[in-house]
Amino acid sequence: PALAAAVEAVLRANLDGIAGGERWVGPLPRDTN
Repeated sequence: PALAAAVEAVLRANLDGIAGGERWVGPLPRDTN
């Protein structure tokens, strides 16, 4: 359950990053510009 929650948090962060115009790869944001 804890692992699933962590994965869900990462996915939500990725969605938020995409919505904000940023590309996220993995749990940490990366500057791809």
